[in-house]
Amino acid sequence: MQVLYDHQAFAFQKYGGISRYHAKIIQELRQKGMAAHLPEDMYHANVYLDQYLDKNPNPIFGIQGDFKGKKLLQFVLGRKFSMRSIDKLNGSAVFHPTYYDPYFLTKLEKRKLPFVITVHDLTHEKFGLRTPMLSIDYYVRKGQRLLCERADAIVCVSQNTKNDLISLYPELASKRIEVIYHGNTLQLPQLTDNPSSIFTGDYILYLGSRSGYKNFRSIIPAMGRLLRENRDLHLLCSGGPEFTEEEMALFEKENIQHQVKRQLFKNDHELALLYNQALFFIFPSAYEGFGIPILEAFACECPVLLSNSSCFPEIAQGAAIFFEENDSDSCYEQAKLLLHNNGLRAEMKAKGKERLQDFSWEKSASEHWALYDSLNIG
Repeated sequence: MQVLYDHQAFAFQKYGGISRYHAKIIQELRQKGMAAHLPEDMYHANVYLDQYLDKNPNPIFGIQGDFKGKKLLQFVLGRKFSMRSIDKLNGSAVFHPTYYDPYFLTKLEKRKLPFVITVHDLTHEKFGLRTPMLSIDYYVRKGQRLLCERADAIVCVSQNTKNDLISLYPELASKRIEVIYHGNTLQLPQLTDNPSSIFTGDYILYLGSRSGYKNFRSIIPAMGRLLRENRDLHLLCSGGPEFTEEEMALFEKENIQHQVKRQLFKNDHELALLYNQALFFIFPSAYEGFGIPILEAFACECPVLLSNSSCFPEIAQGAAIFFEENDSDSCYEQAKLLLHNNGLRAEMKAKGKERLQDFSWEKSASEHWALYDSLNIG
């Protein structure tokens, strides 16, 4: 049996969870000797294809660097390469598109080939704009729903995501839906007697985007109380854009503008250091499909403070401290508890390492292959 993955995630992402997920599954399957394929001659600038699959970036027409319309051109040309690869499939085969463009449906129906689609979250449905003229949200929702309706099987990355999918689209309840968890790619940094550091001082780590449902602003009053009580403590924000004027005004209102810092990282090693050297990691998001940063923090022995929303209790279970979503008092009390209780932080580190054993890309790939194999193709 062979499985073909298409161009989509790798055409529009240089970095990102969706393309990393597919690249890791392909890598693990190939290491097991399974026939996991990508389109030939695919244009991309994706770092994970290079890092995990030795598929070097392929610039369009040999043009290096970015230019206006590059991602769209990669995406459109990628359809051609993916369709050509579908035509070359012989014998038992499964197709696994890496996003929600339904360009392939007619060809698969003619070839009588099954396909599997992965639902990572329902963010576009829950938080996206509803007007097609204003946002890509409409087209993602439309494509996702169509492919879920037509797929031979659906992979959801958490039980919470599966529940959301069926709640929003009850007609999918009769479909075959498998919950397959992600793995973790970060490794605990190997520290020497003089460990390297990319930030000096004690800090609480916040990672990623700070807009909308990520709920960053909701924690600032709680962080304000904590930072004012501990003037040597910082809130370190990494992985997101520059602070906005509105955010800066909020920091000034709380009188913590000198204690909230933005810190970049260059690679996974520096990211691992950021986790490892933090007093704890705070993840207040109102919604996530899985929450990869939870596993990353576990792997780097970083205690985790989570809102009690979406998939977080499912993924972390008893290996994290939880606060009530959008409740400043709850956030403050639990953060203060973690900050001043060395024993609790040590306990959370140990529980995080133990919980991490339930997640691996090897296990995830094996469960994907079992699903493909069960489709009884021939």
